[in-house]
Amino acid sequence: MRPTVAATFCALVVSILVVSIFGVGATSTSAQEVPKPNFVFILADDMRNDDLRYMPKTNALLAEQGMRFENAFVSYALCCPSRSTIMRGQYAHNTGVWDHVSGPDGGWEGYQNHGNEQDNVATRLHDAGYRTGLFGKYLNGYYDTTYVPPGWDDWFVKFSRYEWSGKFNYQYYDYDVNDNGAITHFGTDTADYSTDVIGGRAQEFIGASVAEGKPFFAYVAPSAPHGPAIPAQRHLLAFEGEQAPRLPSFNEEDVSDKPPGIQSRQSLGAKITTKIDTRHEKRVGTLQALDELVEGVVSQLEGLGALENTYVVFTSDNGWYHGEHRVAKGKSLPYEEGIHMPLLIRGPGVQAGSTTDALTLNTDF
Repeated sequence: MRPTVAATFCALVVSILVVSIFGVGATSTSAQEVPKPNFVFILADDMRNDDLRYMPKTNALLAEQGMRFENAFVSYALCCPSRSTIMRGQYAHNTGVWDHVSGPDGGWEGYQNHGNEQDNVATRLHDAGYRTGLFGKYLNGYYDTTYVPPGWDDWFVKFSRYEWSGKFNYQYYDYDVNDNGAITHFGTDTADYSTDVIGGRAQEFIGASVAEGKPFFAYVAPSAPHGPAIPAQRHLLAFEGEQAPRLPSFNEEDVSDKPPGIQSRQSLGAKITTKIDTRHEKRVGTLQALDELVEGVVSQLEGLGALENTYVVFTSDNGWYHGEHRVAKGKSLPYEEGIHMPLLIRGPGVQAGSTTDALTLNTDF
């Protein structure tokens, strides 16, 4: 699809949503009776745009049946600033969330400190008559609490904190969840694998919403492929020996045109390259359960007769470096691998198998 057509489509969708959600300009009874569309927003964690090639079900169900955005980017490739932008539609200098470590201007504390919990996509959709649910990760620093923010009808959030040691508490097993105000522990059994648990709860929410005849907004945010990446037991050997991408920027030989922080980095040796490949193998292994989560949600929507009135969005909060520009791991630098996101949307009025080159940012959600 050409950018001009894509822009027309986006404008049309926005107009439809404004009328259907808030009733703007609706003068006839028939117009007011048009059912409000549902939204399922699936947000991966640290997933690069080129990681999509490891998710065949997602490509078949969303890209081939919807629109692929070739130029989707985030304005700040770090989890909490990016997720705050998604919730609020504002850049970090307006949300006030600059860091992933909880503090006055970072993490959950920063998000609260700047009043963002009082007005965001959830509170607005809730006030417009939607059932809202968040399943998975909220923000770093949301930990060991029974507090549920306003605007959410169903709250199933895995605790997430930044340890002073610099290691994240992002377990795929053996984790705690705030389940609508009650802390629940999940252990190490195969049934406790967090991506499967989160997907199951999201489906329960969708089923209950359809049964009640209410429009819904499901924000589904599993940990995959964030490290330490642990694939589900059934996927442990799915990509054994898989090599990380070797882009032209990998272990860049000449960095004289780069900022001092990159120029000072040493070339990557064989030991580090092996670690990069091992990490990549585990990361793409975790994407298999996420691929199944997408398939499960779409299949359920279809079985309930709700798919044709539901926008299913798949994207990520930020990317990841696999040795590009001599960066062995990480994300926050403003290079392609950290800011270029996968973005697929399927839903009413979206042409199957279409693509757009129009620039899209996480402020647009």
